[in-house]
Amino acid sequence: MVREIKIGKKAVMCYILAINNSIKAGEKEIVLLSRGKSVSKCIDVLEILKDSIKLKKSNLKSKTVSFENNNKVYNISVLEIKLEVEENK
Repeated sequence: MVREIKIGKKAVMCYILAINNSIKAGEKEIVLLSRGKSVSKCIDVLEILKDSIKLKKSNLKSKTVSFENNNKVYNISVLEIKLEVEENK
């Protein structure tokens, strides 16, 4: 099963702890999701994780979502990072 963690307004270390707890629970795939201003925080989480855990593979997907509100069009960046964790022996 894939664990999805949505990056938002919390502190970076909250997400690091959530990911570490998921790994300890046996999760092998973790997906980080972020939109808008949270994209940079998602990259920060990934950079911290690269130093602390062994990743087998990571995939990055980026897209822009448009929506209209009050006759004004908004574009929001969306980032999805899929992490595969190496097994510890």
